[in-house]
Amino acid sequence: ISGTEKVPIPTYFMKGDSEDTQNILPPNASMVEIAPNLTFLGSCGIECINGLYVSFLDHDAILGKQEASKNVGYLLEKANQSQFSMIDLFLSHEWPKGILQGLGPETLPEAIISAKDLIDGPKSSIAVGTIAMKLQPRYHCSSSIDVFYSRPPYLNEPHHIPQSTPTSQQTPQQLEELKSQISYPTRFQSVASVVNTNKQKFLYALNITPMRSMKKVDLFAIPANITPLPFVIDTNPKRQKQPRSQNFQDNNNNNEHNAKRPRFDPNEPQECWFCLESARADKKLVASVGNVSYVALAKGGIVDEHVLIMPINHRVSFISAEKEEQKEMLSYKNALIKCFSSQKKGVVIFERNLRTKTPQHMFIQVIPIPIEKEESAQTFFQSEAQKEGFSFEILPSDVDLNSVISGDEPYFYAEISNGVRLLHKIGKEKHPLQFGRKVVANLLSVPEREDWKVCCVSEEEEQKNRSKFRQLFKDYDIM
Repeated sequence: ISGTEKVPIPTYFMKGDSEDTQNILPPNASMVEIAPNLTFLGSCGIECINGLYVSFLDHDAILGKQEASKNVGYLLEKANQSQFSMIDLFLSHEWPKGILQGLGPETLPEAIISAKDLIDGPKSSIAVGTIAMKLQPRYHCSSSIDVFYSRPPYLNEPHHIPQSTPTSQQTPQQLEELKSQISYPTRFQSVASVVNTNKQKFLYALNITPMRSMKKVDLFAIPANITPLPFVIDTNPKRQKQPRSQNFQDNNNNNEHNAKRPRFDPNEPQECWFCLESARADKKLVASVGNVSYVALAKGGIVDEHVLIMPINHRVSFISAEKEEQKEMLSYKNALIKCFSSQKKGVVIFERNLRTKTPQHMFIQVIPIPIEKEESAQTFFQSEAQKEGFSFEILPSDVDLNSVISGDEPYFYAEISNGVRLLHKIGKEKHPLQFGRKVVANLLSVPEREDWKVCCVSEEEEQKNRSKFRQLFKDYDIM
């Protein structure tokens, strides 16, 4: 390379394992402009390029255990600095070892199956996998295998922003807000070499918004084809994190369950299972995320399309939610009614605000029912209430719930898609936790489905239900 030719657009490159690239620059060279608009990234590092934070690790950087250990340590140490804590793109020559973990053979293209020995062997690296797991880039591109392959996105561990001096692009408050966010997905992409006999693609175009400029709802949106983190986190059982509880279950208040659950500190919403930004939140069932609220399938739903509407932040009831949150949750509710109506189904909706030792995160339950069951739903609610020793007040359609309930007053509220609205203000009596589920289960002639635990299905089945619901709801989604 003479340096006399000008490249038309800014271009950056790193070395692979071919003789051509090895002859260009010495091993472990630093970042240098080879010619106008043509820059060698270097062997190992993190750079900000046009607002994107790019981490890179070339073939030379992991030759030998000592060299690999040194460079892995360097990248991880640099990533602990706040200005490098959110990586948009990770470039590595080698594939990360274990990247196909958890993917069934039936999901893999023929080109990947044919290259399995290379992927499991000399063309992949434990060091690259370790860095990918720790840096949690939004995108990771590798080229050691001569195939073009887009892996289904995987979900990282909860991301933590280091406590350090913030960058000019982030205020201290913004960094603090991001420190305990839920995890976000990484997308791995393999590209082939330019000259390859199988005519595999060697280009991959991305339109990337820097993570620091993204809205939270976009950054933490969970795609339908998400898979678990493929890498082993820690083999030492003393250091392993306890498995996070399965969430979005329909009832998290029964005594047996509470006895096993850590006590919730209302001042630390990161401990709440339903706060979307909580490290404990399970995102696998999230179907739609709005600006201040979201929709998720209920774990152990009475029917497959049983969903919950919840505020993103911790609120104990609809009444205690902010006006903006109430407005968006009502928009979601109306969208769901329209969605199920298009399927010739009615809807039962209910919310409970009970006195509990710990302030629970509110959720509105939305359950589709056969349209012919719509008229009898009110009778089922009133009949079950009579058995429990209380009665419902019927609310006119023009009465705002905020006008009849005070902020901390316990209540049970139900709504049916035919316009019937039922309210019970709970006094000192103990209200049955499963009341709403019991009514709907009896209405649908499946009384055994009153208990959410009886209704639980495998994660695979949950993901199928979630994908089906998202497809059903896509034309009605408010976002």
